[in-house]
Amino acid sequence: MATVPALPTQKRPAAPSITTLPQPRWVPWALTLLLAVTAVLYTWNIGVGGYSDYYATAVKSMSVSWKAFFFGAFDPRGTITLDKLAGFLLPQALSARIFGFSPASLALPQIIEGLVTVLSSYLLIRKWAGWATALAGAVIMASTPLLVSMYSHPMEDSLLTMCTTLAVLAFQHSLDTHKTRYLLLCGAMVGIGFQAKMMQAWLILPALAAVYLLMRTVQMRKSIRDLLLAAGVTAAVSLSWMSAIALVPATERPYIDGSLNNNIFSMVFGYNGFNRFIPGLLPGALGADPGAGPSGTTAITAAAVVSHTPIKLLLPADASQIGWLYPMALAGIVLGLTQLRAPQTGPGPTAHGPAQQLKSGILLCVAWLVSVGSVLGVMTLPHTAYLAALTLPLAAMAAIGAKLLWHTFNHATGRVRYALPALVLVQSLWAAGVSLAYPGFLPWFSPAIIVLGAAAAAVLAAAVRKNPATPWKRSRLRYRYMGPGLALCVVLAGPVAWSVSTLNPTYAGTANDAHAGPYLATADASQRMSATLNDGNYGIGLASNRAVRETAAAEAEMYRYATAHSTSAGYAMATDSWRSAAPLILSGGGQRVLPIAGYSSRVPSPTAKEIRNLAAAGSLPFIVLTGDGAKSGHTTPHLDAIAQWVHQHCTPVPPSAYLPATRSGDATGTAVTSLFHCHPGIRPGLS
Repeated sequence: MATVPALPTQKRPAAPSITTLPQPRWVPWALTLLLAVTAVLYTWNIGVGGYSDYYATAVKSMSVSWKAFFFGAFDPRGTITLDKLAGFLLPQALSARIFGFSPASLALPQIIEGLVTVLSSYLLIRKWAGWATALAGAVIMASTPLLVSMYSHPMEDSLLTMCTTLAVLAFQHSLDTHKTRYLLLCGAMVGIGFQAKMMQAWLILPALAAVYLLMRTVQMRKSIRDLLLAAGVTAAVSLSWMSAIALVPATERPYIDGSLNNNIFSMVFGYNGFNRFIPGLLPGALGADPGAGPSGTTAITAAAVVSHTPIKLLLPADASQIGWLYPMALAGIVLGLTQLRAPQTGPGPTAHGPAQQLKSGILLCVAWLVSVGSVLGVMTLPHTAYLAALTLPLAAMAAIGAKLLWHTFNHATGRVRYALPALVLVQSLWAAGVSLAYPGFLPWFSPAIIVLGAAAAAVLAAAVRKNPATPWKRSRLRYRYMGPGLALCVVLAGPVAWSVSTLNPTYAGTANDAHAGPYLATADASQRMSATLNDGNYGIGLASNRAVRETAAAEAEMYRYATAHSTSAGYAMATDSWRSAAPLILSGGGQRVLPIAGYSSRVPSPTAKEIRNLAAAGSLPFIVLTGDGAKSGHTTPHLDAIAQWVHQHCTPVPPSAYLPATRSGDATGTAVTSLFHCHPGIRPGLS
């Protein structure tokens, strides 16, 4: 009996993959144009961007002394280091050595780091979701307000952000090819990032390890072995510079600031690490200033609670810097998690196909945001630049979210197709809400973005109603291009407006605070200061006495007098505050100044005995004593002992001896600063 042939099953045509679209020839040109525009934005204020005095002083010293360069010393003679690893200053010091010391030469390395970061983000997101998504992600990265300000100034987070991006790029290539050498390269890049920001560079490691194990295509034993090898490389590169410094005898290297025992491990892992969460955990690290007392009120307020939770990242102060596309990124996470069951495609068992690459990107970004975001959320962030660690996963998920929404808009069935117009409307309301916190800045922005968002959502929704099968392809031109164009304007309006505002130096932030656009009305007055001093050359940053012009001028005259009346080749003058020493070193003439007590004014270097012996030997003829207001911390027994000995055994130098005749009667600038002459052969005193 003849069999009846089965009728062919009618199937809905499969939607094209979002990661396998062929790349048009114009994409490299578009990427080049994006990098060129980004370079202009980053370099616009290169001559007036300024620098942070404390770090800039070290750069000046490192650019004129290879000893200071190797140890990351604050002063040219290398008597004391910075209170953190100085890896982020090495490119600045080399640039200053080549091009001369200036705000432009110090900013140049960060501009290059920023361009590398944007390019690397494109290459990384292209692996995850294809060229279109990668181009969108690179645009989002380039227009993130925080990054525009950060890469325009000499800051430590710039090198860390670049190294983290390169590390994740190497990590993804290791997943794609399963070649261990790329995983080791990832570990090395994290180690280089450690030189820039120490333990913060390690925050990405748990997310990388978890995703590597989840996405493995080989046996668990080999995956764990590879991770251990990469961890070893990370540890070796991270600790390499520290170990080299630690091997140098204490008498032949600078004192390690941030420590009480002259130990670099105490400084890195104690003062800059675990002791910030558990005071006194690691011995030898400098603790909190005991003379400062409790800061502010001890009452538990809502603001105090929020400041230690990730909720603060949703508030305008942080959202205006990194969070304009929070709704789009959230959509990317929600829709992206639905892609995790996508079957693997690819040439073989040891390589990831497009679906697996997208899966690894989504998993890594989510793990990254959860792990790093949780740590930054509970921390009290001293600088906005810390948030740069979240910019890449946010940009990637926003770009992936936009791509998935567009894919759903054109190929899904049912009401889910309205997800794109709904998200565009939500995005416009969110941007308007963030902007409303700054009523004096672009007052038209909020109403304009709401109208624009409503129009975009209406056009997109109309396209769905009129052409349910393929809303974009079969729509008339006004629906086909107007809707996506308006939606693009809604998405990018906020970050672009805040980023472009940095063309005005007032809105460009400073080298001590990466911040684009205006500050909140409730912000601290020092934050809301202009990005330049009156001379237009220097940012506020960690202000030295340059910010107090009369004091700086008087101390410059003191140093000139001390140098002229110094008969030895030793130090001409010592000062008990880095704020006093910094302008002398920055001017290029302070190579014979000896800073006392480090950044915090609480480090016992040089000791009181060493000061007395130098003075007795004629190697330190003059000492400057400043008031408490000129120091970073409160006075300490160490400084008290030095000041007491100076008052008892050294002779005050009258202002008329070093100030010009026209100013000798003016006490301004010398009221809290006094110069003392310690004669050679003076009795050192008790040890």
